[in-house]
Order: sequence, then structure tokens, then C-alpha cells
Amino acid sequence: MNDNVSIKIPRVLLIPAASVVLLSLLPIGYLFIRTFGSLPDLISVLFRLQVLLIIIKTALLVVTVCLSCILIALISCWIITRTDIKFKPIWSGMLPMPLVVPSYVGAFIIIIVLGPKGIVQKALEPFGISNLPDIYGFEGAWLTLTFLCYPYIFLTLKSAMENIDPALQEIAQSSGYSYWKYFLKIELPLLRPSITSGSMLVILYTLSDFGAVSLLRYQTFTWSIYLQYQAAFDRTLAAGLSLILATIVISILYFESNTRKNRNYYRTNARASQSKPLFHLNEWQIPASMLLGSILLIGLIIPLFFLVYLAFQGFITDQIPKNILSLSINSLTVSIVTAISTFGAGSSIALITAKYKHKIAILLENTSYIGFGIPGIVIALSLVFFGANYASLLYQTIPFLIFGYTIMFMPALIGAFKSSLLTVNPRIEESSKILGESELGTFRRILLPLTSPGIYHGMSLVFLLTIKELPVTLILGPLDFGTLATALWNASEEAFFLEAAISGVLIIVLSIIPIFGLNKLTNERSLWIHYK
Repeated sequence: MNDNVSIKIPRVLLIPAASVVLLSLLPIGYLFIRTFGSLPDLISVLFRLQVLLIIIKTALLVVTVCLSCILIALISCWIITRTDIKFKPIWSGMLPMPLVVPSYVGAFIIIIVLGPKGIVQKALEPFGISNLPDIYGFEGAWLTLTFLCYPYIFLTLKSAMENIDPALQEIAQSSGYSYWKYFLKIELPLLRPSITSGSMLVILYTLSDFGAVSLLRYQTFTWSIYLQYQAAFDRTLAAGLSLILATIVISILYFESNTRKNRNYYRTNARASQSKPLFHLNEWQIPASMLLGSILLIGLIIPLFFLVYLAFQGFITDQIPKNILSLSINSLTVSIVTAISTFGAGSSIALITAKYKHKIAILLENTSYIGFGIPGIVIALSLVFFGANYASLLYQTIPFLIFGYTIMFMPALIGAFKSSLLTVNPRIEESSKILGESELGTFRRILLPLTSPGIYHGMSLVFLLTIKELPVTLILGPLDFGTLATALWNASEEAFFLEAAISGVLIIVLSIIPIFGLNKLTNERSLWIHYK
């Protein structure tokens, strides 16, 4: 709002914002202290063959999921933006929808459909096929995460392809280029920043995922950390693995931040908004539709169909979880309270970063986003170490759980609130102060009403993220406290699939509540909300 870098940030904003940022860094800071306090033992532990295998397995999953997502997104975006395929708006709207399916729900469906004694195997038994390839391990994790993560690249890539100036193709054709030579030599390099940006989200999502890899028994960093935390009396290895994972994620965030600094987001030619030359599919109309339909079928339709079907079976056979009402109330309660607490914690940071072009403001904003990039299991484990040693009264309480949620999801609120603040004309605030209104009065009477849509959108995002969160709830929640997410995970672990399906359906139904508040979020940072 005010570009004058010499204006000092008021203490009434700076002190709360700095305090919140310091608290959000508490888990990472304590994790460093915890690991370096036992550095000699940690070094010998981390150089075990087991740790090397975990690194290799994690890297293999990250690379294969990322490459698969690029391929799916590139093909589907090309069909939608460069051909005359029918029902284009429907395809454009439906293909990103797998984002609403939590990874542990996707893994649960994979187990039900393709696992031992699953639906497919039972259907094939009359034909003499009694055993299918094992879906547990790498294959299941790769399949699940690929079809849940491709929308991250699809969303960024589709927007970029729609904004490429069609004049470039005309010039290339006049120079004797075939279309595919033009695509490889000119268009694909122009799409590289969008592919890179979307790939960053896929990489971070895969690194941080706990639900899919744990249910499908694939030993990445997150599941290994959880197993070490649960089984070992000495949790030095869990802390060391958490520190390695945190370092990897922070490095990726730093790389992404640097690449974004030199990137342009504006058009240089108005013709980019005009319609593009289309390929007329003709007899390829049906195969192209079948290809897009297959992607949608695997990523969205099959998971939702079997989830609803199994939940219905659970209802009619009376296999409903006994505490389903309390689980639903718990999920709703912590999600609502977390949404409110993130507004209280993040509003001062959003105000500073929107109103003051100051190095301190930039530092506060960038630092606050670290908690959002770090996997939930690392945040949870760090808070366990801190709570058990220095905050025993809060340890394994609902307020401590809310604190963990707030650290993770506060940036979603900051990004949405800041984007709304930037749309408010600063002269409105100036006029309010000239008329004698105080800073607090101006905020309450002017800024809050004008930015209420952004606040609502941000709180909706936090609600959506919290209701799906799994590892933080498993580790930080009180012993007798459960949510729908933990109920699904526990039921899946014990092979109570009908009970798990009911919890999964309720998670998706409750997740629909804030979806209507997400459609106006155009802030660049809002894309980060999906990978959790």
C-alpha cells in the first residue's frame, strides 16, 4: 500500500508479528538443538545403510511421481488448449478435482480395489486369476500420488499455455517450422517455468506425504520418522531424519523463491488473450476424450465411487464407527478453532507485508512460510520434543494441537488476507485518519469490511487443510482424542474397511463446506495450500 521504505513499522503491529514468527520457528529451532545436542551419536546413526536406503527410496518416488505428473499434465493441457475437443469447460473444471481427495483416502481405495482379496482380484477369480501383482510398496505409492498430484502441474501449465501469443506459431510456420518443431523449440521452453513451478509443488507434496506411504507400506522419510517415533525409546534417529527432511524442504523452498524473483507474470502482447489455432480432432475426438476420461476415472471417479459404495455397505450392515458423531464434532471443532487462531496469529504479518515495503516485512513473511513448507510429521515431532521437555502442562492437549495446526497453516491465511489488503486504495485509510479515526478504528471500520472476502477465503483454506491433516493429529493429539482422519487411518490399519470408508466420505463431505470460498484466491502463494 505504501511504497515508502523509510516509514517505520508501528510497534503495535511489529511486536505481535515478530512474536508469532518466532513461535512458528520454535519447532525447527528446537529440532536443531535436539539433534546437535547428540551429534556424535547422531552421526553414527545417520550413516547406517538403512538411512541410505530411505534416501534412495524417497528420491525414487519423488522423481517418478514428478515425471509422471508432468507427462499427464502436459498431454491433458495440450488437448484442452490446442484442440477442439468437445465439452472443454467440463474437462477443464473436472481434471483438477483430485486435489480434494486426501492421499490416505486415495491409498485406502487403491488397497480396496487392487490389494490382496480386493475388488479386482475377486472379480477375476472366476477366470482363474487368483493373484495380482502386489500393490503395496513403490507401485501403490507411485500410482496413488501420481493421480492425486498431477493437478498441481495441470493448473499452472494450462494457464501458461493459454497465455502464449499465437503470433509466435504463425511466425514459426512462416519460417518453415512444422508444428511439432515449433512446440519443441519455442513453446516448450516458454512453458518450462510453469512446469518447474508445478513440479516444485509435486516434489514437496511427495516428500511430505504420510498417509499414502504409510498405508501402502513404502518406507520414505515420513513413514520412517513415524515408525522410529513410535517404536524407539531413544528417538535420536527420528530427530535426525526429521532434520534431514527439513533441510531438504527448506532448500527446495529457497530454490523456488530464487527462481520466482526473476520471473515475469505479465503479458507483453494483447493478442495472447485471443483464441488459439486449434487442431481439429475429427475421428480422434473419441480417443482424446477417452484419454482424459481415463485420467479422471483413476484420479477422481473410482476413488469417490468405491468410497461411497463401501460407506453405504457399512451403513446397511451396521458397521458404523461407534463414535462417528464425536469424531465429526472433533474434526469440525479443531478446524474452526484453528481457522480463527490463524487469523489472530497471521493478521499482523499480513498487514505489515501489505502496507510496508520494508526488509523486515519481507523477512517476516518469508520466515512465516517455512512452517507451511515443512512436512507435518516434522513439525509434530519437533513439538513433541519441545512439549515433553519445556511445556509439559500443554503437552498432548487440544491447545497444543491447535498450536501445531496454526504453525503449519497460518501462511494460507496470510496469503489470502494480504491479497485482499493490496486491493484496498490507501487513500481510503488516509481519509479515515484525516476524519479523526484511530489506527484500530480504521482497521475495524474500514479494512475489515473491505477485506472480509479475503479473510473468509483464508480461513476456509485453513479449515480445509486442518480437517484433512493426519500426522500432526496422530502425534500431537491427546490420547483419547480422534478425528475423522485418524479414524480412517486406524480403521485401515486394522482392515476395518467399511468403517474407514464412512470416515472418508464424511471427510470429503465436510471438506466441501469451504470449497466455495476458494474460487477467488488468485494470489500466487495460494497454490501452496494444495500439497498438504
